[in-house]
Amino acid sequence: MLFAFDLLELGSNDLRHDPMEERKRALAKLLRKAGWALRFNEHIDEPGDVVFRHACKLGFEGIVSKRLGSPYRSGRSRSRCRACTAASRCSASLC
Repeated sequence: MLFAFDLLELGSNDLRHDPMEERKRALAKLLRKAGWALRFNEHIDEPGDVVFRHACKLGFEGIVSKRLGSPYRSGRSRSRCRACTAASRCSASLC
């Protein structure tokens, strides 16, 4: 099973400059017709430390946080943070 969380291009339209919320809405609409193996990763509107604690309890590898309204940026960015749990092979949090 794959979880999709962002949509950078749709057809010939470059969506990287659109706010994250618009890209996620387009992705959710697109995946309504997808089969069981491709799922939409819902947005969780909670403080990052709360989400991270739950991810640890559930044995997830980690979380990725993105600032609302942000366009897509490749590489490291101040609008995105990745935090890894002890259950993962990742040894650091990248922000």
